[in-house]
Amino acid sequence: MTRCHRLLWTLLPFAPALALVPMDAYAGPPPGQLTFEPYTFTSRRSGETTEAEIGTLIVPYDRSNSDSKTIALKFVRFPATTEGPGPPLVYLAGGPGGSGIGAAGGRRFELFMKLRELGDVIAWDQRGTGSSEPRVRIEATVDTPYEGAVSRQWLEQQYARAVRQARAQFERDGFDPAPLNTNASADDLEDLRIALGVEKLRLWSISYGTHLALATVKRHPESIDSMVLAGVEGLDSTYKLPSQADAPLQAFSREIANHPVYGELIPDFTLLLREVFERAEREPYAVEVEDPETGEVVTSLLGRLDLEFVTWGALFRRKAMTDLPAAFLALKMGRTDVLKGAVDDTRGRGDNANVMPFAMDCASGVSPDRLARIQREIPDSLFGRSMNFKYLAVCPELGVPDLGESFRAPVQSNIPVLCISGDMDVRTPPSNAEAVLKGFPNGHHVIISRAGHDDDLWISSPKIAECIIAFFQGRPIPYHRIELRPIDFTVPPGLIDE
Repeated sequence: MTRCHRLLWTLLPFAPALALVPMDAYAGPPPGQLTFEPYTFTSRRSGETTEAEIGTLIVPYDRSNSDSKTIALKFVRFPATTEGPGPPLVYLAGGPGGSGIGAAGGRRFELFMKLRELGDVIAWDQRGTGSSEPRVRIEATVDTPYEGAVSRQWLEQQYARAVRQARAQFERDGFDPAPLNTNASADDLEDLRIALGVEKLRLWSISYGTHLALATVKRHPESIDSMVLAGVEGLDSTYKLPSQADAPLQAFSREIANHPVYGELIPDFTLLLREVFERAEREPYAVEVEDPETGEVVTSLLGRLDLEFVTWGALFRRKAMTDLPAAFLALKMGRTDVLKGAVDDTRGRGDNANVMPFAMDCASGVSPDRLARIQREIPDSLFGRSMNFKYLAVCPELGVPDLGESFRAPVQSNIPVLCISGDMDVRTPPSNAEAVLKGFPNGHHVIISRAGHDDDLWISSPKIAECIIAFFQGRPIPYHRIELRPIDFTVPPGLIDE
């Protein structure tokens, strides 16, 4: 499970928790300066090391202002392991707010190392993420009480309050969040290409990183050689369609129906979700927990909003999905002890947030047609407003400039593109990739059966790397559907006997 209410406010796992830095601190070297330092890179998981370089690129913070301060963008360059390599492969992390450098040091380290046979591999920290400037964190938090219930209206009011505090802090410290947008990040990549002295870049990206990759192709079409998009987020896909979760949930429901234990007990998991959500809406589930702030035992009341957030978080990747059938079956039986972990996920003191994810997403915005469709779909959907809660509650208050309909228009390009989708990915379902591929006649689509989001799209099967390497080498894609093993759902002792 993931932290839910607080996860909406804390979206940058790799960035240091620094105080807000005034823009005057970014005065420094001129734009375009690129420097390298030798660096021994270490995998956080295995401890394996490899020789690399830390790169620092200086770019204008606000390209619309000729007097703009500059910021330093950081990246790690892993040198190619073969002679005559192709254009550099730049990794674009998701989020927005994820760190490319952080991703390289985690579970994807082996994939980064393997792709070096194609050329230099660059783990890129986008502006406002990881080690790149501006490293800005806002003081406002959203704290949710352990005792009692938390309503949607109350939570939206808390977010509005926190964003108003953040805006006041921006003005007080001389910081303008407007240049934290996807077009600016796309221009950063163009500056990187120029500074490296290469004709083209190859991009491999995931989730929000695919959004940035598509914007880069639109703004700098001659600068991109080819790209891999895993978990595709189109330029008008920032706001999620409630209906987009339907097909992935049906695939997940079929997986449960085929399970030797849960098959007879949960023939339709989607129906069970709806029953439990509606029950929580009528009468919230009461859970006795200890309030860590006071040490007292209190009663938390978890309603539909809480369960939507927790379930949405659990549908992130295969590993997190394993407990869902047991949890919802227990709730149907009237057992609320399974929700103690959900209380910790949804209640408590919030963390200081990085503003970059909110500014990026709010600037990308949503087209009027898509927003109207979202509003039409909300009443009958499982997750309602929850899947767009951050945008609907925060963006009107943050007030960053919208990039407009020209930004969100579909991309048309002849460059080769490989899309990778998980058929259980509720965030970026295969339908997103299919819509994007309409504009790419040289496009390919690999669907991973039983895959969700995140690591499922990169490292759940060695066949994924085979497809990526074949694609970048210009060879036929060896697989267009990759079958993962069935999900190993947990079956707690005693649950079925009840």
